[in-house]
Amino acid sequence: MPTAKEFSELNDEALARRGGELRQGRYDKRRSHRIGELKNSAELCTNRRDLARALTVQRGREIKGELAKAAAKVAAKQATPAK
Repeated sequence: MPTAKEFSELNDEALARRGGELRQGRYDKRRSHRIGELKNSAELCTNRRDLARALTVQRGREIKGELAKAAAKVAAKQATPAK
């Protein structure tokens, strides 16, 4: 079970790829559970949590990028002399 710190150490591309793998894994586990092939149903819960961790780190990076853009916009506005 990867931690949020481990996810944050991944670059954006690797994090997106890992999120896709977790989504596919969740689908496969749910399907296996429905047809009775899944031996350990706790895997459903751990997979869901791992996916949530990956998505949380990904969203945090998006927010950080949006804040940086907004700060740059404000700084540019303040640097422009008033007429």
